[in-house]
Amino acid sequence: MKLSRHFFILIIFSSVFLLGFQTTSSYKGKWLMIDENGTKKSVINLYLNDGKMYGDIIYLYPKVGRADNPICDKCTDDRKGKHWVGMQVIRGMVWDGTEYKDGHILDPKTGKTYSARFELSSKNKDLLVVRAYLGPVFRTQYWVRVPK
Repeated sequence: MKLSRHFFILIIFSSVFLLGFQTTSSYKGKWLMIDENGTKKSVINLYLNDGKMYGDIIYLYPKVGRADNPICDKCTDDRKGKHWVGMQVIRGMVWDGTEYKDGHILDPKTGKTYSARFELSSKNKDLLVVRAYLGPVFRTQYWVRVPK
């Protein structure tokens, strides 16, 4: 009887662990960044490195009056002078069990970095809710998973 009870508890803990792993890994991949006005901006590749989430711009949608692959001349860190495509714009996002947070997201147009939180939509796992914070003020974008 005790063996079966311990086995049952082991199965439950294993399932919870695996569900958490599946959730964190489901963030990885290519996401279409859409701004608050519904305009396609870029495609971001999200990936894990040492347990933290990072993201690089891998495609930039053309915009009238802007170079095809501009340089981040307003950045103030190691990204200054680098092209937007290939640039790491998301750094150090930490999984808390329900969402990624405590990292930063860069707006290469302004060179400003913001605290950020990422959460998969509870209604659609192919929709990523991205919040960028500057103090108590935030803005929200909805990114769509790019099909494989």
